[in-house]
Amino acid sequence: MLRTVDLLSGPSKRQTENSDGSGHRAD
Repeated sequence: MLRTVDLLSGPSKRQTENSDGSGHRAD
């Protein structure tokens, strides 16, 4: 479970925000 949350809160969210144009966790 922790791993899933980590992935969702990490790369997934990062890609989503980056694609969304939010720039919250943009590299």
